[in-house]
Amino acid sequence: MSDTASATVSQAAPRAHGAERLALLALFAGAVTIGFSGIFVRWSETGPVATGVYRMGVAGLVLLVLPFLVPAARPLLSRKIARADKRWLVVAGLLFAADISAWHPALLLTTVSNATFIGNVSTIFVALGAWLIFKRRIGGLFILGMAVTLAGAAMLMGVSLGLAATRLLGDALSLVAAIFYGGYFLVVAHLRARLSTMTIMTWTSLVCAAALLPVALFKGEAMFPATLLGYGPLLGMAFLVHLAGQGAIAYAFAHLSPQFTALGTFIQPVASAVFAWILLGESLGPAEIAGSAIILAGIWIAHRGSRRDDAALRAAPGPAAP
Repeated sequence: MSDTASATVSQAAPRAHGAERLALLALFAGAVTIGFSGIFVRWSETGPVATGVYRMGVAGLVLLVLPFLVPAARPLLSRKIARADKRWLVVAGLLFAADISAWHPALLLTTVSNATFIGNVSTIFVALGAWLIFKRRIGGLFILGMAVTLAGAAMLMGVSLGLAATRLLGDALSLVAAIFYGGYFLVVAHLRARLSTMTIMTWTSLVCAAALLPVALFKGEAMFPATLLGYGPLLGMAFLVHLAGQGAIAYAFAHLSPQFTALGTFIQPVASAVFAWILLGESLGPAEIAGSAIILAGIWIAHRGSRRDDAALRAAPGPAAP
């Protein structure tokens, strides 16, 4: 290798590690932020699906007009979008709409912690999809980390995982939501190689809002808050949960493997349990605290496994040069 090539490689390595660290920070910050979603749905004065309309519609409109109001934001948009990618953007928005249509009502039928834990089982579907569709290497260390994370999450939510009749429908809806959420994650991972975070967020938010609106109207949900303060949770869903939280996670997909990015969102159940304990009075005892610690340990193990898998993938011999 020439001196120039060696210098290029040595300069690229710190940049790659810096991008990975920033992506990890964005992932964990985003997961903590979307932990507020269950709280805002509980506080909302509109129906659960209508709350999703505000979440996606307000966020989508802000992203749509932002490049016209702030010229510095224009480079963040993807200039040219292939027709196939436009179709995938619509699919991602519809998958997110299906997720919200199931998960937001579930939050009113079971505990916030239960709905969040079961909803994050989407990690399993993402890992399977990354292996089957993207041919991503998934080694034993990552699988161990995922198992430890799921065990910690089960301990964190263990008090409320019984088959109580009053929560059964909410738990079932959360599982349905997890399937759609996993599909959304896989599509975003597919698109992030070519499209910017802002482009993906704008398209999927507007498509999702357009799909949720007729669902909320058909269900006869309250579409407007009864008080002025009722707009607070709706704006919180749009700006804090979606623009900040979901946007940070979408950014992380460009620099981390899809299976680890999905697993990293298991910070959300920890955050949701803490927020529900502080704000809604839901229980948080020694078992929940121990479960949270196990989740963090599992994510750390999975991150080491994901880095090992990525290194092995890069080291694998590619096709012969022509």
